[in-house]
Amino acid sequence: MTRSGVCSGLGAAGMTSRQLKSGFTFVEVLVALVIIAIGVAGIVGLQRLFMQSSTRAAQRITAMDIGQAKIEALRLVVFTELTPGFETITRQGNDYRTVWNIEHRYWSTGEWEDSVSVRQQGPLVPDAKLITVSVEWLEQGGGTASLRLETWFSRTRVRPNNTLFP
Repeated sequence: MTRSGVCSGLGAAGMTSRQLKSGFTFVEVLVALVIIAIGVAGIVGLQRLFMQSSTRAAQRITAMDIGQAKIEALRLVVFTELTPGFETITRQGNDYRTVWNIEHRYWSTGEWEDSVSVRQQGPLVPDAKLITVSVEWLEQGGGTASLRLETWFSRTRVRPNNTLFP
């Protein structure tokens, strides 16, 4: 203590120099803000990526539903009257172009053939048909996406007792 009663090293407000220097400098605050800004920018970028992935998944699910619905609708068509075709369906503001093809298949000597020439005798009605349904749409970013579903339909005949047999 000095004669005046004030401790050496005390400032005007009675604080030590160590207490006067506590706190953050402007540079430290700026560095912290830059680090936080980089972190937030990364999170925002990931959020955008997650939203795009979610939109793509929703569009793919819608396309799958459309393709499956088309296959189920074709199941109701008489086997000999199945024909290829196309249509555009709009769902949730997106156009989905649906194309279906019908390929005849014949059972010959233990394997499936796609040629009519394998049938030596009998009617020229195929034993089965390969149904391919393709659905195409525009993605949010402008690219084209598509999916393809395949199934087989077999020919059935009705027995006199109204049961089915191939």
